[in-house]
Amino acid sequence: MATMIAEVYDALIECGASSDKARQAAAAVAAYDDRFVQVERALTQIQGQLGRMEERLNYTPTKAELTEFMSEMRQESVAFRNEMQQESAAARNEMRQESAAARNEMQQEFTAFRSEMRQESVAFRNEMQQESAAARSEMQQEFTAFRSEMRQESAAARSEMQQEFAVFRSEMQQESATARSEMQQEFAAFRNEMQQEFAVFRSEMQQESAAARSEMQQEFAVFRNEMQQEFAAFRNEMRQESAAFRNEMRRDFTAFQSGMRQDFSSLEVRLT
Repeated sequence: MATMIAEVYDALIECGASSDKARQAAAAVAAYDDRFVQVERALTQIQGQLGRMEERLNYTPTKAELTEFMSEMRQESVAFRNEMQQESAAARNEMRQESAAARNEMQQEFTAFRSEMRQESVAFRNEMQQESAAARSEMQQEFTAFRSEMRQESAAARSEMQQEFAVFRSEMQQESATARSEMQQEFAAFRNEMQQEFAVFRSEMQQESAAARSEMQQEFAVFRNEMQQEFAAFRNEMRQESAAFRNEMRRDFTAFQSGMRQDFSSLEVRLT
């Protein structure tokens, strides 16, 4: 009976019940156990008294009545024990159902969280692509205007043109380096935030599963492995998308720089 009381207490703690409620439930089961023990003691005392009376009286009908009475008391004791076992089994089943419901709820919450993070990542990537396209178009327009102006002012000195182009190229390199540094810092901050949130979530799950029985520990270990694999896949996708976006930005800037060099090379040839 003591083992059953301990199992009821552990099951209530595993399902998220407070320590006070778990103690009250265990105390109720212990009270039933004490009551059953008291009944057995009373039966033992009655049996002893009747035995002594039988020895004094040595009367056969009294022995038959005692046998019938003991049979009735044993039946009541068996019925009481069966009732307690049924109530304990029902409590265990209820605790298991509540634990399964809690686990399903955690899975649904993490699935929703993962979907939300993917949507935010797609929106962030689209926004950065739009801004990059707008910046590239604006730079192309400005360079077209600058090239037209340079052709109109071709009578100016060659040294002055070279100095202005050197200043312009330095500014472009500084702006490109600044933009790339800001993008790297923002992505690093986003990745650190994701890692911290997942670390907090994993710590909470480990604390809640510390008091679980062997069956619940095995199920939670399988669940934790699945979650780690999914998060690793999600993190790899984020890294791949970031690397692809960074490579695309580098290719665009390289192509733009190459075009500028070709235009100015042709301009130098014409001026020469």
